[in-house]
Amino acid sequence: MIHVSFFTKNTLAVGIAALFMTNATAQTVVDYPGSLNHQDCIEVYRTATDQKQTVFDVTVYYQPGYWLRLSSSGVLHGCQTGKTYRLVKAEGFELDKQVVMPDSGCRDFKCYFEPIDARDQAVHWIDRKNDTLFTALNVRPVSRSKEMFACRIKGTVAGERPCVRLLFYDFDQDNRVRPPLSIPVRGNRFDYIYYTDKPEVKMLTKWDEYMEGSWYVIPFFVEQGENEITILPKGTDLELCRATAANQEWKRIRQETDRRGDECQLDEYYKTMREMSPKQKLTPEAFTLHEQLQALYAKKEKQGEDQVLDDSIDQIYKQRAQLKEAQKMYSPEYTQLRKNVDRIWSLINRTMVTQMAKSPSLPALYRLYQLIAEAIDENSPELQPYYQIYQRNFAPLWSEHSLGKHLEYMTKAGIQMKVGEQYPLFEARDLTGKQVSVNGLIKGKWALVDLWASWCGPCRQHSEEMIPVYRKYADKGFTVVGIAREQYVSDALEAIREDGYPWVQLIDLRDEFCIWLRHGIGNSGGCLFLVDPEGKIAAIRPSAEEVEAILEQHLGH
Repeated sequence: MIHVSFFTKNTLAVGIAALFMTNATAQTVVDYPGSLNHQDCIEVYRTATDQKQTVFDVTVYYQPGYWLRLSSSGVLHGCQTGKTYRLVKAEGFELDKQVVMPDSGCRDFKCYFEPIDARDQAVHWIDRKNDTLFTALNVRPVSRSKEMFACRIKGTVAGERPCVRLLFYDFDQDNRVRPPLSIPVRGNRFDYIYYTDKPEVKMLTKWDEYMEGSWYVIPFFVEQGENEITILPKGTDLELCRATAANQEWKRIRQETDRRGDECQLDEYYKTMREMSPKQKLTPEAFTLHEQLQALYAKKEKQGEDQVLDDSIDQIYKQRAQLKEAQKMYSPEYTQLRKNVDRIWSLINRTMVTQMAKSPSLPALYRLYQLIAEAIDENSPELQPYYQIYQRNFAPLWSEHSLGKHLEYMTKAGIQMKVGEQYPLFEARDLTGKQVSVNGLIKGKWALVDLWASWCGPCRQHSEEMIPVYRKYADKGFTVVGIAREQYVSDALEAIREDGYPWVQLIDLRDEFCIWLRHGIGNSGGCLFLVDPEGKIAAIRPSAEEVEAILEQHLGH
C-alpha cells in the first residue's frame, strides 16, 4: 500500500472514504473519517484497517505546557456488531501518563487496535471510565450521492506565529454546541477537501487564536472547484491565488466597499474617535460607570473570582445597557461623529446592496445578512429597507437555503422580540426526544421561558434564583419552561440534577430548532422571557425580583 500522509496531501473529505489496495495486503483507508467528536482536543484524521490490525492517525491539540492523558484501557465498539476491540498500543504518545504538550500545542501519534469485523462500518471510541471520545468513526468506505461535489481548500497560513490547526464551521455555528471541523496545518501548509451537495457559507478560524479567546472569523464560500489561498496574520480577508467564483466575488464586494469608504475619508473620522479619551467620549453618568467598572476589574484581578464582584459588574453592565437604550451613553461630540460615520456607511451600503440585488448571489446574500444583523444590533431604520430588498430580490432564489432561513429568523426576531409583542410559535424536544410545542405548554398562563445551557454559569445562576418564585406561584397560574442549548442530552440531565429545577425541561440539541436565533440572542448563553396569558412578551431578561413583582401584581390575590 502507498501511504499518503495526511500532513501533506489530503485527498478526501469529512465522512468520505478512500479505499487503497495492493495485491499483497488489502487495507482500507479512510481519510477524515467523520464522527461526532466528544472532545475538541483530539482528532482522528485517518483510519486504516486490515486483517491484522486497525490503526488510527491521531492528533491531540492543547495549550503548551498543559498535560493530557489517554488510557490504555480504551476500546472501540462496533456500531453494527456491538463487538469490542482493544487498544493494543500507541506510538508517539505514552498511555496512562500525563503527557505534557509541546510549544506547538499539538502532538501527532498512532493508536493500534485489534482488527475490526468486516461487518462493522463504523465504531465508537471509548476511553477510560466509559468516557466517549468519538461516536461513529467510519472505518469503511461511505457512499456519497451523485449530487455531492468536492470543494478543495489548500494554501498557507502566513505570519511568524506557527499555526497547527484551522477550524472550519457554518456561518451561524456556535462551536460550544456544534463542534467545528478540523483542518490540520503542518509547516503552515494545509490541503483539505470538503464534500457537500449544496453551496455553503463557512468560516475559517485559527485554532490558537480561538483558544486564546480572541480570533478572526474568515468567510469562505463552498462550491465545486479548487481554492488556493493565504490566510493573513490579521484581518478577515484572504489572499486568493486561485479561487472559485463565489470567493472571488466576495473579495470584490469587500474591496469595493473599502474603496468607497476610503473615498469618503472615513479613516479621518475613526482616527478622531479613537483619540478621544473616555471622559470626552462618554456622558458624565456613563463615565462614572466606566470608572466603577475599571475599579471592579482591577480588584477582581488582585483577589480572583468573587461572586459579589461578578454581581456588581453585571449590575453596572445592565445600567450601561439602559443608558445606551435611552441614548444617554455618549457625549454630544462623540454622538455627532458617530452619526456622520453612520450616514456615510448608510449611503455606501445602500448603493452596494442596490447593485448586488441585480445579481443576487450567495456572497451578495451573505453581505446583506451581515448588514441586517448590524441594523438589528443598532436598532437602525435600515432594517426594513434591507429586508424588503431580501424579500423582493433574494428570497425567490435563496429562501430554502440555510442562509436565507437564518436571515428570516433573525429579522423576525429583530422586529418581534420586544416587550408588548406576541411571543413566537416554536417547538423543541423533551428529554426523551419527543417534539413538543412550547406555546402549548404556556398557553393561557403567566409563563417564564428560560433559555439556558449547562455550560453557561450565569444562566444557571439566574435559573436557580427563579426556583423560589416558581414554588410560590406555581399553583396560581404561573409556569416555567426551561430549554437547554446543548451538544449532548446528558449534559442537560446532569445540570438539571445538580441545580434541582422543578419545572418542565426541553432541549435544543445542536441548534436543531434555531431557538436562540428565533429569539434574537444569537450565540449568547441564554435569556429569560416572561410571557403573559395572552401570549405577549411582558419582560425580557427580568430578575427574580422583577418576575415576582409582576406576578404579585397579577396573581397575588
